[in-house]
Amino acid sequence: MPWDEDDPLDVAAATRKIEFAISWFADPVYFGKYPDSMLKQLGDRLPKFTDEEIALVQGSNDFYGMNHYCANYIRHREGEPAPEDFAGHLEILYQNKKGEWIGPETQSFWLRPNPLGFRKLLKWLSDRYGGPTFYVTENGTSLKGESQLPLEELLDDEFRCEYFRGYVGAMADAHAKDGVDVRGYSAWSLMEYVLPLLPLSPIIPVILKSLGT
Repeated sequence: MPWDEDDPLDVAAATRKIEFAISWFADPVYFGKYPDSMLKQLGDRLPKFTDEEIALVQGSNDFYGMNHYCANYIRHREGEPAPEDFAGHLEILYQNKKGEWIGPETQSFWLRPNPLGFRKLLKWLSDRYGGPTFYVTENGTSLKGESQLPLEELLDDEFRCEYFRGYVGAMADAHAKDGVDVRGYSAWSLMEYVLPLLPLSPIIPVILKSLGT
C-alpha cells in the first residue's frame, strides 16, 4: 500500500514491490518472462529463459497457490538503485505519511495484520493474471507475548479469532464484490512446525494431547 496515496511515485513503488516479491515467480508461469520493472533495474543480472524453458514453465500451473500474512506501506526512493537492492528501490514501512500503523503489533516484528491489503492484493493478482483460480495455502498470525501468557488467556484467543474474521471476510469480499475466483483457504498454525517433529521428540505427543489433538 502506498506510503502517500497522493504521490504517484509511491503508488508506482507499491506496484513494483509486489512485482519484485511475487511477480518475480508468477510472471514466468503466466507470461514466460520476468516483470519489466525487474528487467529494467537488474538488466543482465537476471537469467534469460531459453525457448525450451519458456515452453516448460509458461502455463504449467493448475491454480494460483497463495501464502499471505500481512501488508506494508511502501515509499519510493530517490536516485539510482543500490547494486545490492532486491526489493525494487523502495522503503518498506509500518506507518504511512499520516503516522497511521498498517496494523496491530504481533510477536513477529514483520507481521502487522491488514485485511484490506489482502483483499486488494487478491484483486491485483487476479487482474494481472487473467482471473486464475486461487487457493490461499497459508494465512495466520502470531500474538504478542504469547509464550508468556497463562493457559486461560491462551485459550481465549480473541486476537487470532479477530485476525481470521478479518482475513476470511476480506477474501469473501474479494470473491463476492471483486470477482476474484478464490475457492479454498488454509489457516497457518503451529501444527505445520510440530508435525514434522513427531518422530523425533517424545515430548511432542504430550503437547498434542494437552491441546486436545
